[in-house]
Amino acid sequence: MKKTILLFALLIICADIYSVYFKQIGIQDGLSQISVLSIHQDELGRMWFATLEGISMFDGQQVHAF
Repeated sequence: MKKTILLFALLIICADIYSVYFKQIGIQDGLSQISVLSIHQDELGRMWFATLEGISMFDGQQVHAF
């Protein structure tokens, strides 16, 4: 029982270390279209969005349309 409580406490502490950041972006932010067909993250952490209107890249601060 003590091992179970210790394991549970350790999992709670470790889960707090990793935070997840979500940001909703849309047309008002520069996305070329609201319907996204594909999403890719490159090795620099930039998010690329493919839409019917073109490709958009989010660098963590702003959206660039191509």
